[in-house]
Amino acid sequence: MTFDEVLARVLELLQKEKRVSYRALKRRFELDDEDIEDLKAEIIDAKQLATDENQKVIVWAAPDHALLPYTPHHLTEQLLTTRSALEGERKQVTVLFCDLADSSGLAQQVDLEAMHQVMDHVLRLLAAAVHRYEGTVNQYLGDGLMALFGAPAALEDHAFRAVQAALAIQETISGYSSQLQRDYGMTVRLRVGLNTGMVVVGRIGDNLRMDYTAIGNTTNLAARLEAMAEPGTILISRTTYRLIEAYVHTEALGPVEIKGQRQPIFVYQVTGRQRWRSRLEINAERGLTTLVGRQRELAQLHQCMARGQAGCGQVVGIVGEAGIGKARLLYEFRRSLGDAPITWLAGHCTAHSQATPYGPILHILSETFDIEEGDNPLQIQEKLRQGLHRLDPHLERLHPYLNALFALPGADDGLKHLEPKDKRQQIFDALFTLATAASQQQPQVLVHENLHWIDQTSEDCLVRLIERLEDFPILVLTTYRPEYQVPWSDKANYTEIVLDDLTEAEAEAMVRTLLGSPSLREP
Repeated sequence: MTFDEVLARVLELLQKEKRVSYRALKRRFELDDEDIEDLKAEIIDAKQLATDENQKVIVWAAPDHALLPYTPHHLTEQLLTTRSALEGERKQVTVLFCDLADSSGLAQQVDLEAMHQVMDHVLRLLAAAVHRYEGTVNQYLGDGLMALFGAPAALEDHAFRAVQAALAIQETISGYSSQLQRDYGMTVRLRVGLNTGMVVVGRIGDNLRMDYTAIGNTTNLAARLEAMAEPGTILISRTTYRLIEAYVHTEALGPVEIKGQRQPIFVYQVTGRQRWRSRLEINAERGLTTLVGRQRELAQLHQCMARGQAGCGQVVGIVGEAGIGKARLLYEFRRSLGDAPITWLAGHCTAHSQATPYGPILHILSETFDIEEGDNPLQIQEKLRQGLHRLDPHLERLHPYLNALFALPGADDGLKHLEPKDKRQQIFDALFTLATAASQQQPQVLVHENLHWIDQTSEDCLVRLIERLEDFPILVLTTYRPEYQVPWSDKANYTEIVLDDLTEAEAEAMVRTLLGSPSLREP
């Protein structure tokens, strides 16, 4: 084993056992006296994670959060194998700083052991939120952390992920604060600051903590914004704002004088999420270029739609590499249907929600029952009840299953007699009943975008629907990248539409449209 591998295993053992003799370390890891001295220098002197007791025993002395992971587990192996290629790269990132407001005042309200427990749990909650959106914790700062989104793993939507993580952090800590109020009579609140800019990736350690060189104000401005934020709020720079303005609600605070900045900085406070919209929907509001090509693919979609409307349920898979135009084809198909008497419901799979069961299905249900971001549990429960009654009074028996899907308080009371497997199957059946009942009133188009990011539960539920939809006016439209393995590819009612690159003539026509020129040929 290399020294770094031995060090990692010794730290893992020490954190678990708390006290380990040097003799035990020598025997367990086949170490000599020089190896032991090197480990002591690193663990005791450099990292200050332990103390020496009489030259015989090493004693763990750090809080449990000292070895919290810096990187989501599913990215660790990938990054370790590619880190040599990543080192030295120039990347655009979004930097997130957050810390506990008035931590010294909080420490005076509870004893030292309780404060350590609170801080450990807070840091774990913060790290979990960062990792959920595939960010990397670059530093733990005692009562907070610094995280990077977009390095060392590249993320094209790093600003979106960072602001979603910031909102998740504030929401999670707000809930934890309510618990602390009951247990200790104390509340905790965080300040969060975000900025977007360039960094040069430096050395990437075995724990995937990354050295980097910031270019310009990338890191300093994020730290300044965090420091000036009011407890419980999120501040972002204009650079970050321009990348995420369509996804969140913000309040402009105007140009603000910030220490260390030569000119006033435009600052925005994030106040909440907007209704989820794809980037294509957002771009459509600003105006799209004329569609070039794809007439054959549009014709295929219309043929499948006609079969679905006739009561022969259909499944379509639109497959292609990222950026080739899958979402645009869906958009143009939807627009081409005009005012046709159909119900179009869309669910979206996202990279950061693969661990969330029923993700795209909850999107579809929210659209079906007009459930909006910010609705409280009582509102959601009533919207579900009324929506089921409007569709068919007999469907109100499905209410407990929908309540469970939305994790409403007390939702499991009526289902607690069921084994987990049986409960899952009955939820699947309830969703099938709901879809087929709706299709009897009007043909349904159920869209699931980006299946390569679908969570396992949603995929299982979709398989269950597709197995039984042949006799219903339902068209299931899906999009995915080539690496996705389609579970229903052998079904007779399944059609795959593969999107290839535009031909040279089509590409030339698109460029002519963009340039407003009748020809690209030189006179």
